[in-house]
Amino acid sequence: MQVHFYDTSRGLSVGAFSDRFLFSGSENYGTVVLLSIAGPHSAVKAILAAAASGYPIHTNAFPRGSFTGSHGGGGRIMTAPLGTGIVHGLYVGPDLLERETHRFALLGETPLRIFAELNRRFTLPAVPEWADRIAAELKARGRLKPLQGFGASGCEVSLTDAELDSIVSDGVKRDQMRF
Repeated sequence: MQVHFYDTSRGLSVGAFSDRFLFSGSENYGTVVLLSIAGPHSAVKAILAAAASGYPIHTNAFPRGSFTGSHGGGGRIMTAPLGTGIVHGLYVGPDLLERETHRFALLGETPLRIFAELNRRFTLPAVPEWADRIAAELKARGRLKPLQGFGASGCEVSLTDAELDSIVSDGVKRDQMRF
């Protein structure tokens, strides 16, 4: 997939190739969660800087889409040389890096992966055997949404302590989650 950044006010148009791209939102407008690209050094740096600064980038995989990194800036950029003038770059958005809020993204979307992250972030009075039921309930309540893109999978979780407590206590009361 090709990724482009345009800044017509400066006469700038650069492109690179992507092997992994995840975003939240819609195919018309989304927030970049993960972007892995390779190409000429200046193009990769410009695209990654644009994503990290909240400027729109575009891709041929979602031709009507416009994707930005965090509007407040942030995220992490890493690059590594691949050869003469060619660089691999990675932008990891703040939603994937964030460790303290109740809205976050994570790579992988299996129930056990989701359970492990919830267990790490919250005081989770649950056992791994309940992972499938907890993930299903999060989806049913609209608190777990898959990320879109290609080359990787992930999900976005938006949840408070009280909501998670409610999911577990309701499951136990209904005998859907047993010790």
